[in-house]
Amino acid sequence: MGKRTWLLIGIFAIVPISGCIIFFLLGDGGKPETLILELPSEIPWRDAIAAEIRHFDAIQPRLEVRIIPRAASAAIDPLSDTALIVADTPRLSVDQAESERVHLWTGDVWRLIVRPSLIGQELLQALRSAATVEDFTAVLQRIQNAGITPLSVGNSHYWPLALWDQHLNLALGDRGASLAPVEFPAAGTPGSRILRDWYERGFFLEEYWNDGWVRGIRAPSEGSAAAALFSGRMLGSLAKDQMAELEFIPFPQGSSPEPWAVGRGIFIYIMNPSEKAAAYDQLFSYLTSESVTAKLSRETGQLFYSTATGEKTRMVTSWEKLANDPAMRSYGQDLNRFVNGSRL
Repeated sequence: MGKRTWLLIGIFAIVPISGCIIFFLLGDGGKPETLILELPSEIPWRDAIAAEIRHFDAIQPRLEVRIIPRAASAAIDPLSDTALIVADTPRLSVDQAESERVHLWTGDVWRLIVRPSLIGQELLQALRSAATVEDFTAVLQRIQNAGITPLSVGNSHYWPLALWDQHLNLALGDRGASLAPVEFPAAGTPGSRILRDWYERGFFLEEYWNDGWVRGIRAPSEGSAAAALFSGRMLGSLAKDQMAELEFIPFPQGSSPEPWAVGRGIFIYIMNPSEKAAAYDQLFSYLTSESVTAKLSRETGQLFYSTATGEKTRMVTSWEKLANDPAMRSYGQDLNRFVNGSRL
């Protein structure tokens, strides 16, 4: 048997580090070539991914794709001729991540939640196309000029506004935004100054400002504001009929030197080259294509990233993970006072 190549998909979080998920691909040298994939049952969008894998299997007569549950992996031959892999960690060192083909596929990342029927296709396309904070601000002004409140945030727990600050600082190229809030001054970050400008312009829905985050993210579906910040873990707070009316848009990347996403992500990558690399690459290319990732995004409510840009995405720890930290609460209170001149 020749050297095996392994396609992996893993959940990775900067802080804390979570386990990762492995998709095993084995080749036996025969025809058709067999790809055995371990697809963990705990992935909420597992059925949609499995359907795409089965479709790939159907259109590739020389490849046979078999999906097995995680428990069945014990029957797979040990990884004697592959790169060292540890079962419950992300498996890649920094050097490997830089040298191998690694792609952030999806995950619990934050993005804008928008209701297209509320703002219309022209403004929706403008939001999609906003590449910088300046572009984004200009679109928010156009939305307000159309008689629609641009943004909603339920800030009673303070971290929702801090999350906006983190995203804006990252979009402005500030790598410090990936650190804990305690590293920041009480007020005056570039992001917080933008937030204060937006508040003074009336971009935020005042009615929901002092409410919890759940009410804040429901505003777009209710038609009371154009957009809010939203993550995959919040899916349960929206009804299915509400989800069908919404679109998820990546936050503007701005002047940051590399693509970034806040939260945790599922990475898909090929570990080692082998005589069957072309077959493995076919599956990788199919699952990360623009058409498949767009379809998965629509069906799951998760944002799946295509490899079309050719760029790697840097994952950043979400400040929301520190919501119960006293330093975060103090930071959030100071930020709230800086932005709107008061404490909750």
